[in-house]
Amino acid sequence: MFISNWVSRPLVELGIWATKLGRGEWEETKHQDSLISEVESLSSSLQFMADNIKHNTINLENEVTKRTQELQQLNSKLEKLSNTDGLTAIANRRFFDEIIIQEVSRAKRKKVPLGLIIMDIDYFKKYNDLYGHQAGDNCLIVFANTIKENLKRKSDFIARYGGEEFAIVWGDVSLKESLKIAQHLMQNISNLKIPNHLSPIGPYLTVSMDLSIITPTKNSNEEI
Repeated sequence: MFISNWVSRPLVELGIWATKLGRGEWEETKHQDSLISEVESLSSSLQFMADNIKHNTINLENEVTKRTQELQQLNSKLEKLSNTDGLTAIANRRFFDEIIIQEVSRAKRKKVPLGLIIMDIDYFKKYNDLYGHQAGDNCLIVFANTIKENLKRKSDFIARYGGEEFAIVWGDVSLKESLKIAQHLMQNISNLKIPNHLSPIGPYLTVSMDLSIITPTKNSNEEI
């Protein structure tokens, strides 16, 4: 019985230890050495295997974390690209359609006015025909940047609505303030003095603006 107990006890302890290692309890160590060389050899081999598994598991977890972060960053970039106009680097029509729904909803909840400007560059086709499409693209970039520079609040939103059309949305602004913003924007665009000699209304590019101010109600429609 003494010999049986002397042989079996370290094996039982070894089995319990192996079970804990299998559950990922890496910090668990074998409590005592065995005087039986075969058991001690098995114990050392098990410890070596456990250390390797622990090392590989930690490396794998770190790699998964790293890849997950990279994937999240990539998805964020892809989402941003899908919402951004490739030429002017402002929001595209798709993103505008999402934002206008959110802004109408917010204005309903807070019972505040919502402002919208639709801006169209006059006789832009004639400009492209005379100066070329590259000049037209440059012109759209300049217009987009000019609009951005004149929108001061973080909540103000600008998007390329169509080919030469831009949309501007802002909330909680009165009609008087909105008219002031529109006039200031119109003046800054006029100051650009971009030539358009085919325009029937003057030697420079001009824009037409439609300004609307509404306080949405529960029956208001988000569609533009």
